[in-house]
Amino acid sequence: MPKNLPPTGPGVPGRPPVQKGINWKWLGGVIAVFVLMGVVASFGTDDERSTSRSSSSSSSSSPRSAAAAPRTTSAAEASAAAERSRAAAEAAAAQEAARLDRGAYSPIDAREFALLAKTPDRYIGRKFVIYGVVTQFDAATGSDTFRANTASQPQDYQFDYDVNSVVEGYDSVVAANVVEDDYVTMFVSVDGSFSYDTQIGGSTTVPKFTANMIDVTGSVG
Repeated sequence: MPKNLPPTGPGVPGRPPVQKGINWKWLGGVIAVFVLMGVVASFGTDDERSTSRSSSSSSSSSPRSAAAAPRTTSAAEASAAAERSRAAAEAAAAQEAARLDRGAYSPIDAREFALLAKTPDRYIGRKFVIYGVVTQFDAATGSDTFRANTASQPQDYQFDYDVNSVVEGYDSVVAANVVEDDYVTMFVSVDGSFSYDTQIGGSTTVPKFTANMIDVTGSVG
């Protein structure tokens, strides 16, 4: 029998089981890997938050910056606006000068005035000098519109003005000095036909004029 061998057999107690120790190196490596993954994830999250905050700040500040920055008018735009304003002022001045130019209003003879009274729409826009007597100018007609009996020439008697007409002043200033029963010389442009209700319940159609200038030459009675 070989020496130094442990005894065996039913009467010999068995060897206690070998207890394995903890592999600290392997456990340390695993922990290090998890720690490293956590650090990397943390850096990624911080970067995402930083990018999100930066984008949010940029998007929120952009409208304020855009709103705060006023639109700058270029020299060309300012010049064009000034030119349009000047042209409009010149056109208005020319129109006003034409309105007040008595030479721009033509005399009209009795026959043509009768044609005008019959078909006023054919004469729309034409300018004439006509004469008349004011037959109604009150609250019912308004502050710048009145009825008048008119003619192509001054008449000796008020009843010789035989064309019933409606006259509207260019503005309230033109008719400010006019009252009922006045004899008037009027520088008018023809507006065409005009219909209105009469006091007896009917209606009538008459020529209508815009008076650009009115001279009061007398009064009835």
